[in-house]
Amino acid sequence: MRWLHQVLFRLRPFRSRRGVQNEIDEELRFHIDMETEKHIRRGLDPAEARREAYRKFGGVERFKEEVREVDGVSVFERIRSDLRFGVRVLLKNPVFACVAVFTLALGIGASTAIFSVVDGILLKPLPFAQPDRLVTYWADYTRRGGPVREWLSYPDFHDARQRGDVFDELALYNAGGLTLTGQGEAEMVQATLVTHGMLSRVLDVEPVLGRGLTAQDDRPGAPAVVLLSHGLWERRFGSDPGVVGRTLVLNDEPATVIGIMPARFRQPYAEATELWTPLRWDEVDHGGGRGSAIVRAIGRLAPGVSVEAAQAEASRLATRLEEAFPDTNTGVGFAVFPLQDDMVSEASTALWVLLGAVGFVLLIVCVNLANLLLARGTSREGELAVRAALGAGRGRIVGQLLTESVLLAALGGLLGIVVAYLGTGLLVAIAPDGVPRIHDVAVDARVLAFAAAATLASGVFFGLVPAVRGARTNLRDSLHEAGRSVDRKGGLRSLRSGLVALQVGLAMVLLVGAGLLLRSFQELSRVDLGFDPAGVTTFTVFLPPARYEGRDAIIGYVQELERRLASLPGVTGVGAVNSLPLSGNDGDSGFMIEGRPLPPPGQHNAAWMRRATAGYFPTMNLRMAQGRPFDARDEAEAAPVIIVNETLAARYFGDQDPVGQRINVNNPEEPIWREIVGVARDVRNFGIRAEGRSAIYFPFSQLPRRFMTLTVRTSGDPASLTGPIRSEVAALDPTIPITVTSMDAIVQGSLEADRFVTTLLSLFAGVALLLAAVGLYGVVSYGVNRRMREMGVRVALGAHGNDISRLVVGRSLALTAGGVALGLLGAVGVTRLMSGLLFGVSPTDPVTFLGMALVLAAVAAAASAVPAWRAARVDPVRVLRAE
Repeated sequence: MRWLHQVLFRLRPFRSRRGVQNEIDEELRFHIDMETEKHIRRGLDPAEARREAYRKFGGVERFKEEVREVDGVSVFERIRSDLRFGVRVLLKNPVFACVAVFTLALGIGASTAIFSVVDGILLKPLPFAQPDRLVTYWADYTRRGGPVREWLSYPDFHDARQRGDVFDELALYNAGGLTLTGQGEAEMVQATLVTHGMLSRVLDVEPVLGRGLTAQDDRPGAPAVVLLSHGLWERRFGSDPGVVGRTLVLNDEPATVIGIMPARFRQPYAEATELWTPLRWDEVDHGGGRGSAIVRAIGRLAPGVSVEAAQAEASRLATRLEEAFPDTNTGVGFAVFPLQDDMVSEASTALWVLLGAVGFVLLIVCVNLANLLLARGTSREGELAVRAALGAGRGRIVGQLLTESVLLAALGGLLGIVVAYLGTGLLVAIAPDGVPRIHDVAVDARVLAFAAAATLASGVFFGLVPAVRGARTNLRDSLHEAGRSVDRKGGLRSLRSGLVALQVGLAMVLLVGAGLLLRSFQELSRVDLGFDPAGVTTFTVFLPPARYEGRDAIIGYVQELERRLASLPGVTGVGAVNSLPLSGNDGDSGFMIEGRPLPPPGQHNAAWMRRATAGYFPTMNLRMAQGRPFDARDEAEAAPVIIVNETLAARYFGDQDPVGQRINVNNPEEPIWREIVGVARDVRNFGIRAEGRSAIYFPFSQLPRRFMTLTVRTSGDPASLTGPIRSEVAALDPTIPITVTSMDAIVQGSLEADRFVTTLLSLFAGVALLLAAVGLYGVVSYGVNRRMREMGVRVALGAHGNDISRLVVGRSLALTAGGVALGLLGAVGVTRLMSGLLFGVSPTDPVTFLGMALVLAAVAAAASAVPAWRAARVDPVRVLRAE
């Protein structure tokens, strides 16, 4: 029967609490009765014998606790009992409970919301089959002084694609806009041109309706076909399955719809794509030659091939091509990166900084609550001492107090999940345009698990120190201190002061980080863009080849549109350019300077090419450093001319005057020499952070393009031109869609990512500063209350109110100084991690460090003002009489 007894014994914890408690009481009564009878037999009267039995037996409650621990019932019953008691304690202190819960909800909710963004963008695997095998393939121009991620030429891609033992498939893509007509109003839609293996073999995605692209579709001269995104299918065609097989008109050319892509599919690096069409890469012609970097590639590694192995093979290929084609490939390498890491490389630093910042806020919340619990613990010393006297051990008291803390954290965590849902939606809504994978951000099971872990960790963190401190209380000391107001608890005071110093230090780190970002944003806002965006409205037109066949038709349309726009009321200037500043949409080309030998391999001259009309320079207030802008003399049949920018002039001409020099950008065997007539100021084209690059402007009439952006300057409100501009474009050609925006909006859009990070970090720093101020106020106020008798004695002995105020404020500033010193040490290390987010500011900028220290000092003085005022007004007679 021993095994049955063991089973029953192990099942005892699952029996009812009352049954187990009755059994323990019966067993204790049995032992006490036996001891009582023993004393009666020795001659004591029954009452005296009973007292002696209890005395000899010892603490009954302590014995019960030990029995419960041995019996195993305490694991379940203790938790239930502690939770009930914890609820009663919180209900007795509703103000404290509400403040703590809402503070925790803010910290846990904000942390969870930021984590949901970090998880969705950085941590969650890409929504493709075996995403770890997906890589990007770039040209590496670092040895040429260029970027590590440069576009590829067709021939280089062709050679890389032949390595079938490295890749299952390597495919090309290019993003751009296409004009959709024939189905309602003309519309410019985002399109991605891909080689046929991109969707089916690299990303392993098939249409939900119809079929995908095939090798036949990708051949030059094949019938035009198109795949629709699920969103465009719903928005434009009402989810009609009959659209498959229908003919659409794209750039005035018919194209057959062959399929509909899945709803959740988004093209890497072009998530706004609504159409996919074949790239039509000619394997024989290789269009553009090895010197033209015009395409991008994504590949799927062969099974068992690592990224490192693929990189090693890419390096070997680069060496072979450099030896075979020194004129074009000298200094050109290839770089292979995991697709997920590559997509989020620009956003990762900012997101980790934000997650660390909100983690600091949560840590400050926990430290603040720990301080509140320590202060509140002084009012519970009597209760805890009595519990200890009745038999509760230190472990039991620590468990009870920790249960209360975790219960408080759980309530804050539940409310924090609501905050996280709202915060995540807000973050997604206000996130800058172009943030990769922003559509994958959601509060899912992974995020909820993080919230649960943060809740539990917070409850243990802020509850552990007060619990251990509370478990050390004993009845004698508590009764001895009762009724005395002198502060004899130096250990508690030091502990609370240390926690406040930690709060101040954490707040200092956040304030320095926010201050650096604010200064960086100011520097970005002051950058000389090279043009004046105020009052300029822009829009882009694309002229389909079917209706605008020759250069005369293209030039005629743009010139007529400029003339119509110039006649609008309030318009002071009109121009056109193929690549608007801050757009990053440029193409580079090599060139040679007349009278100079060709540069050695790998050191060829290169510049970004732009076409501009004569009105573009005055309209954008893009001033000339030398020479003249384009004018009526630079017609199509006139002598070829160009304008270079300051960077090109300084790099290639040095102290020589570039005006009058001649440049050829054509084949060296058939040169077309173009005279430099002016040097334009540098313009920020690849973002405000990016320095200017060598650039050449061609007269639009001498080298026209179908894709041009019109710029219109007005003396009034640019928004008032939107309607008239649309009317003039429609009157000239109603099939050309446009989107009108102001140049100011484009400039602000280029600052959007920096503004987003700066705003959030400043918000977190503000919350941290507020919490630090509350912590300082609590400690100083608590210290004043504990030392009220001392203050009364000082006043009675002749101290003035100002002396008492200085004493209190000095205490606050001393705590702040310790926290600031701690924070400065932390900030020196932390701010170096965010150096990539800064512009024009050092991570250890002394002005910012000193300024934030002064801000904290001012806040500390303000936080101690009320306690200092109260201490200065103490009535010594009342205080001493109360003693």
